Amino acid sequence: MSQLSRKQLDTDNHVSVETEWTRLKDVANNIETLRSLDRTSENKVKLAVATLREEPISQKRRKYKLFLCDVLKKCGPVGVLLCATVLGTNKVFDMGKTRRLAFINKLEANKIQPPLASTVLLNIALHHQIPASIEDLRKLGSHDISQKLATDENLSIQATGDTSSAQAAALLVQGQSTERETQRNGHDNHQPGTIQGFPNSLTLDHPLDREDKDGPTLLQADDLPGFQISVLANQPPQSVFDLDIIHLIGFLQRFQSVSSSPQQFTVMLGLLQGYQTNCPSLQYIQLIIPWSGALPSIDIKIDSQIGWSAKIQLSVTLAVELVNYAQDSPTAKTADGRIP
Repeated sequence: MSQLSRKQLDTDNHVSVETEWTRLKDVANNIETLRSLDRTSENKVKLAVATLREEPISQKRRKYKLFLCDVLKKCGPVGVLLCATVLGTNKVFDMGKTRRLAFINKLEANKIQPPLASTVLLNIALHHQIPASIEDLRKLGSHDISQKLATDENLSIQATGDTSSAQAAALLVQGQSTERETQRNGHDNHQPGTIQGFPNSLTLDHPLDREDKDGPTLLQADDLPGFQISVLANQPPQSVFDLDIIHLIGFLQRFQSVSSSPQQFTVMLGLLQGYQTNCPSLQYIQLIIPWSGALPSIDIKIDSQIGWSAKIQLSVTLAVELVNYAQDSPTAKTADGRIP
C-alpha cells in the first residue's frame, strides 16, 4: 500500500471514529433525558446481552461478541449499552478490525467522562441485565471469552432518586482480582456459619419438569397426611447473611488502599458512613446470595426524608469474601446468631 493511500485510510478511520463518537454522545443525551430506552434501542440491547451470554455460530456474531466483551472490559456496562444502541451487529462487523480497535480506544480514553461515567446510564444498563463486569459475565455462565480479558472484580452501588445527588452511590469501582475458587460445603439459610465458598454455577432444578411454573408445585406423600411442600417458582433458593454495616465499610477500605482511584472509594465510604451515623436501625444489613441466576445484593432502604436508599450488587466471589471478612472479625457473634 502506498504512503498516500495509507495516510488516507488513517484519515478515514479517524473521521469514522469521530462521527460515531458524536452519534454516541447524542444518543446518550437522549437516553439520559428520557431516562429509558425506546423499543428499538431496547431490542438492540437485548440482542447484545444475549450475544454476550451465548456461543455465537456466525462470524458476524462472534466478532460482535468479542467487540462487546472488549468494551465491557475497558468501559463497563454503559459502554455496552451505548455501543449496542448506536452501532449494533451489522455496523460493528462492517467497521473492520482497525476501526473497531480505534473506536474502543476512543471509548476507553473517555470512560471517566460523560456520557460513559453517567449514573443514569449505569442504572439503565444494569436494569437491562448488562453484566457489571467481565467477571460477572463469567459468573452468569458465559463461554469462550478471550483469555486476554481481565478478571477484575466489580462492585457497583446504585442509588435511587435524583442521580445528580446520588452519583456517589452508583460509581463503578474496580477491585482486585482474586484466584480463590472455593467450594461451598453446605447451605444454611439465614445462618452465618463458616463459609468455604459458593460454586459459581450452582443450579437447583425445579422438582417437576413442566413448562407452566407460574404457580407453586405441591409435593405430598399419601402415607404422610397433612404434610406438603409448596415449591414457589418465583422464589428461587438463596442464602441470607446478617452483617454489620461497619464490616461493609471495612471491606471496601481494604480495596481503597490499593486502588488507582481512591477518591471513588472515598465518596462511597462517605455514603455508607452516613448511613451508619444517621440510621441506627441500619446497624445490621442483609447480604442475599441467590443459589443461581441473579447476582448477590444488599438492599438499603430508608425513609426518603433521611436520605437515599441504595442497592449494592457484587459478584459471587466478592460476596463470599465479604462474608469471610465479617466472620474473621475478632468480635464474637451475638446471641441471635448475627455476625456482629
